[in-house]
Amino acid sequence: MGTEAVDAALRLLTHRARSRDEVRRHLERRGFAAAEVGAALDRLEGMAYLDDREFARTWVIERIRLKRLGPRRLRAELVKKGIAQEIIDLALSEAFPEGEEELARSAADAWIEKRRVAGLDLQNDPGARRRLYAYLARRGFTSGVIEENMRRLTES
Repeated sequence: MGTEAVDAALRLLTHRARSRDEVRRHLERRGFAAAEVGAALDRLEGMAYLDDREFARTWVIERIRLKRLGPRRLRAELVKKGIAQEIIDLALSEAFPEGEEELARSAADAWIEKRRVAGLDLQNDPGARRRLYAYLARRGFTSGVIEENMRRLTES
């Protein structure tokens, strides 16, 4: 009993790491009974195929590296994946020990560099400033950090 559920979960996990909740939802959609799902999840955790702490830590690091996402966006993504609040807090505190300012600076600079060829002028173009602000907000940075970056960029 439970080997079919474990096999289905392992097939899912071959594509990318998943949270316990993602695997649970997948198995339930596939029609496995709740007891079978629970047993499969426990077995996968015992085999170290499921680890929400490691999943959250890796997810945060990769999303920062690839997308330059801020803590608000990362938190929302992890909540959607069913990660517990204390695990999210731990992963974010490890990823942002000094705060999110440096990452926001890097994201803003990259955004500007992509548009510099088109003659972007933050000092004289309120539309460009709005677009940059919106870009950083969508990336999950807090308004205080965004405004600090806007001051830095318009004063230089």
